[in-house]
Amino acid sequence: MSSPTTPRVLRLALLVAGTPPPAVVAKYGDYPFLYRRILRKGLQAHHEDAALELSLRDYDVVHRQEYPTDAELMAGEIDGIVITGSAASAYEDKEWVWRLVAFTKRVYEEFPRVKMLGICFGHQIVGMAAGGTVEKNAKGWEFGFTETKLTPMGQKVFGTDKEFINIQEVHQDHVPSLPPNFHLLATTAPHTPVQATLSANGQVLTVQGHPEFPAGFVEELLRIRMAKGIVTEELFSQSLRTLYREGVDDVWIAGKMIEFLSGRWDGKF
Repeated sequence: MSSPTTPRVLRLALLVAGTPPPAVVAKYGDYPFLYRRILRKGLQAHHEDAALELSLRDYDVVHRQEYPTDAELMAGEIDGIVITGSAASAYEDKEWVWRLVAFTKRVYEEFPRVKMLGICFGHQIVGMAAGGTVEKNAKGWEFGFTETKLTPMGQKVFGTDKEFINIQEVHQDHVPSLPPNFHLLATTAPHTPVQATLSANGQVLTVQGHPEFPAGFVEELLRIRMAKGIVTEELFSQSLRTLYREGVDDVWIAGKMIEFLSGRWDGKF
């Protein structure tokens, strides 16, 4: 009788770059909860990864400015780093933001074995760290259910013939052009040209949208920001009309993120 296979543990460092409003956290959870939820759903949806388990450790990069140590990175104790979203801007002149950019740059340059995944604000932090720029989008917000076009490279990387993927978006800042040595995977040009990227060395994947955000979570953010005058009533109404459309690819995208973080893409591109 054969013994059961010992699961491989995928060890991830979650760099938590913010906290949603308290009322939203009370209903839907904070970033650590949301990321664990969607990544585990992505893992469960891909039966070929049944021998893989997730282990996530949280690092508060805002208030405590916590980071994985060089010793952990060099010893192979961390397989991947995930940078969350944030209400902050990647170009803000704040110590914690610039420290996060510097850390990301150093991992990219000095620890190529460690995978990095950037989501929304994390996507923008990677853009800054890799020599690109981040700015407020003159075309305004992308808020809610968004149809995003895959490039031919995106279809190859994600292993799909889909022309579009659907994802929840909550951003006004964006990466206006592709950073050096990165491939473009998805776009909503002319609004937001750079929606998803993969570094040429296969180490870093970024996505502007939020696969971790349920539609109800996005609605709460919409209502809060409309009440504060951050978004207009017109944008609120427009976003709400499509917010709960079927066909969001959140779990599918999360599955692809697991493939990336676990090294299953290595050497393919």
